Amino acid sequence: MKEIKRYAILLGLFWLVCPLVAQATRFSGRWVMNREKTQMAAMRDNTIEISLAEGVIHYRHTVKDSQKEWVTQMALSTDGKEGSYTNHQGIQLKCSAVFRDGKLYLAYQSRQRRSGKWVILDMKEELSVSADGKTLSIVHEEYWDGRGGRWPRPMVLDKQTEDAGKVQDTKKSADTGLYSKQQLIEDSRQLLSYLENIHPDPYLYSGGKVAFHRRFQDMLQSIPPQGMAKDDFLRLLMPFVAAIRDGHTVLLRPRNDQGLGLMPLSFASIGRCLFVDGVPSGKDKALLGARLLSVEGVPFAEMVERMPNLLGIENDTHCLMMLSAYLGLTPLLKELLPEWQDSSNLRVQLELADGRALDRSFALRDKNAPLLVRAGSKLEVPSMEKTQFAYRFLAPDRKTALLKIDGLSAYREMWESEGRSRDITNKELAAVYRQILKREAPTETEAAIAGIPSAVETFRRLFTEMKEAGTESLIIDLSRNPGGNSLMADILTYFLYGTQKLAQIVTEERNVGKYSPYYFKAIPGRSIDDINRQNAQVQSYTLTENDYDFAENRFKELFMAGKIDVATGMALKYAETPTFLAELQSGAYSGYYAPKKVIVTTSHETYSSGFTMLRYLYKSGATVVGSTSAQSGNGFGNSIMVTLKNTGLIMMISKNAYVVFPEAPNERKQIMPHHELTYGKLKSYGFDPNAVILFALELLPSIRTSGSSQDRPLAYEAILNGDDKHFGVEVEIQQN
Repeated sequence: MKEIKRYAILLGLFWLVCPLVAQATRFSGRWVMNREKTQMAAMRDNTIEISLAEGVIHYRHTVKDSQKEWVTQMALSTDGKEGSYTNHQGIQLKCSAVFRDGKLYLAYQSRQRRSGKWVILDMKEELSVSADGKTLSIVHEEYWDGRGGRWPRPMVLDKQTEDAGKVQDTKKSADTGLYSKQQLIEDSRQLLSYLENIHPDPYLYSGGKVAFHRRFQDMLQSIPPQGMAKDDFLRLLMPFVAAIRDGHTVLLRPRNDQGLGLMPLSFASIGRCLFVDGVPSGKDKALLGARLLSVEGVPFAEMVERMPNLLGIENDTHCLMMLSAYLGLTPLLKELLPEWQDSSNLRVQLELADGRALDRSFALRDKNAPLLVRAGSKLEVPSMEKTQFAYRFLAPDRKTALLKIDGLSAYREMWESEGRSRDITNKELAAVYRQILKREAPTETEAAIAGIPSAVETFRRLFTEMKEAGTESLIIDLSRNPGGNSLMADILTYFLYGTQKLAQIVTEERNVGKYSPYYFKAIPGRSIDDINRQNAQVQSYTLTENDYDFAENRFKELFMAGKIDVATGMALKYAETPTFLAELQSGAYSGYYAPKKVIVTTSHETYSSGFTMLRYLYKSGATVVGSTSAQSGNGFGNSIMVTLKNTGLIMMISKNAYVVFPEAPNERKQIMPHHELTYGKLKSYGFDPNAVILFALELLPSIRTSGSSQDRPLAYEAILNGDDKHFGVEVEIQQN
């Protein structure tokens, strides 16, 4: 009897589904607007693709003119149940569909501009197919804020192909440029495997494991049967990856800026605003310092809201830093502002320094155009033309020294350390020499590493000179330091405060590594056997190639318990850096000289390993002057690169978890400056590019002698919806 009932139920379902399939088949295909039949001259070109797969209607609507293309893509339940889709701006909107009386009825939201402002439109569409199956008619209604109505006549589309909705062959179609659904699902699952095997905890800030997998499957559901172009697939992946809220786990954007001009303005961030810091020519200097109000009619606040759908934003400051980067690169701006239609001009609204508003269109610059014009500086700083770190004394009496560190990717000790853990390529070293040192690299790897400036040697000279001169104040400028390798933070702390202080700081943070087959493929110089031999001193068990590694924390616990002395602990930690290890073991420059006042100058762009150096100095008692660093103290980093096999998309994924503020391990804590450089103060310095250093010099008389910072407040920003300013373009130097 149970079997009879079971088959009766199945038979009922069969009869229920068959009419639905028949109706869907009539609508399936690719439909192109017929202008003559539509008779709406102002209407842009419209193409609609419809298919039914696994009980889901896949609906793709493309609107196109001579400059721009807009795509709406929805996966709709056939029973009228309300769902959602993500539009081209990364915003989630409602949608639903139902078949009734031979027609397809759609109801969905759309975000568009009406009367000069952005609104959410409630759309209703009635779709019907002609008796011969060759024509699709759409009766369209839209409503917002109590206004709206029906289009004066239906939009009429002609059917182009019977096979538009079918899943393609697994090879990319040369005709359409689309990757098949099967290929894209393969790449999506490969991405999932990368994230879950490489990243220490992709669920921590993304709502948990269940929510993470639900978003993943929603993403799979959104892949249409006919497949997608590479750029469309990238846009589909971005919100999923961004939801991890990790600034070091990112999809790299391909270099697709051919034919695009250079941006006419550049922006920097301070406080909670962006301001102009570069203009096309000297005649535009009055715009320097102007605050950004909107771009292409999109308000500043709305651009801020869009960023967490594009990148893993860790905090409000990080959002502003990355927004300034997006406004500096044409391909990224097109990603942020899909409504930007004329890519030869950019309309910007500014609030000038005197309070007046300016609404102006700027022509994009030619590829070979001169560099942007910036404000001049009243302060002479060390030349950074062929280095990332240098120093000078600011007056003949040598009472104040300035150490400027603009990056952490071009010093010898870093490359010694890298070379002990993996095989360094000549291409990497050649990039360091070409991009930073501005000369050709020696062909031999050892000679090339030896030719890179040494932090130890530079600091020996600086600290010897400061001690001889009785220097009273040292300003360490990290305001343009986006990161690299943080070893220099350890070296500088050793010279300033000594081995004991360095040991105290490095044992306070918790660093957990995550191993995987992908890890060992990316770093072929390491093996799980080598790691187990090293860890045998503190662990009675062996790790597998998929394990987490807590051994460093065990070393630190033994050190803090007095079971490992300082010399042994330092020798273990810095075994891969012979230049620094030799100095540590000699102790000749341990705490060699600490001026009475140590000031660290920062900006939002003090990021990644630049933040690590800030943190070491802060915890040693230095005074922080400037803007809040964009880096969250607790989070992830030390990324490796992977590639999706079908589309070739490249991704950086964090492989280490850091807890540097153990009193609040799950909060995205940031270090707040003791003295904040505000927009008003920046204005008083004439928007000088070295204003933060000038501010520090102004404050010097009132800054107390550097000491313990344990009683100084920390603050954390709210998480929005958290590499560096050059994110989004492929770089040859891998930064941690």
